Amino acid sequence: MYLGPYSKACVFEHILVLVVLLLSSGLIGGCRGFDPELLPTTDASVLPNQDTSTQNEDGQTAPDCTSAGDESSCGLLGSGCAYCATTKQCTPSTTECAACSTLTLDTCGTASNMGCTFCRSSRVCKPESEVCARQRLVFVSSESYTTNLGGLEGADAKCQVLAASAGWGHLSFKAWIGLNGSSLSERFEQSIFPYVLINGVKVADNWTQLTHAQSSNTQLYAPINLTEKGELPAVVDFGDPTTIVRTNIVADHSTLAFRVLEDFGNWTNTNDVDWGYFGDWTSTRYWSHWVARPAPGNYSSSRAPIYCMQQGD
Repeated sequence: MYLGPYSKACVFEHILVLVVLLLSSGLIGGCRGFDPELLPTTDASVLPNQDTSTQNEDGQTAPDCTSAGDESSCGLLGSGCAYCATTKQCTPSTTECAACSTLTLDTCGTASNMGCTFCRSSRVCKPESEVCARQRLVFVSSESYTTNLGGLEGADAKCQVLAASAGWGHLSFKAWIGLNGSSLSERFEQSIFPYVLINGVKVADNWTQLTHAQSSNTQLYAPINLTEKGELPAVVDFGDPTTIVRTNIVADHSTLAFRVLEDFGNWTNTNDVDWGYFGDWTSTRYWSHWVARPAPGNYSSSRAPIYCMQQGD
């Protein structure tokens, strides 16, 4: 049958409309309509098998730990975050938090370790929440000297040099000597804190016990028998005993409190003096006032160690 040009065009148009309708309805080819999102992509940010989530191993979204400002808010973020007291920061729980005790003087209490504080007397780094044990170090000098110590300042400087050589230069020390007529309580700090050896062994509870050790009721807990190096002092060939320390600070016979007996020209000369007072570094009672001992030839020019006492923090 001949339809003519107009009729053919009309039929073709109707067929085309029908095909479009069938395609859009998904009845042809088993498709469910045209969806541009189903087309393959070459975008590298969404390639197959690439994980773009912020989930942890349990499939949970990891919290942003840095959003916490303090310990309490860090704890509210869940187990994924942990507060590090050393750095004072909230970090992922998988991040290692170094203990304050592992830090050195140079790193303890710095901007990156604000949660720690350096205990000066014990030379230990502790959490700032812990109180530093306040104490005073005492030691026998590893060096021996004549009575020309360069005055009190020179003697103190000798103690300071020895302390610094052993790592205690951040503390202040004075030599256990004085001047005639001067008060020991004016020259030295009357500490209410314990006096301890370099190894931490307690010598006395406070200044009162330290300076009244001549009494049988207030002896030291331990003798002052270590140098700044933590070693036993050298013996001195002054006769018996040989474990002596130059002091010239003696106990008053009535009060048993210590006082200065002689200062050898303010500790600046070695005039021919054939006697002097010593303490015994093995004794808990006579550590400062043991004997008036003549030296071989000349007390002043003969050498003996001195005691060094920490002053303040």
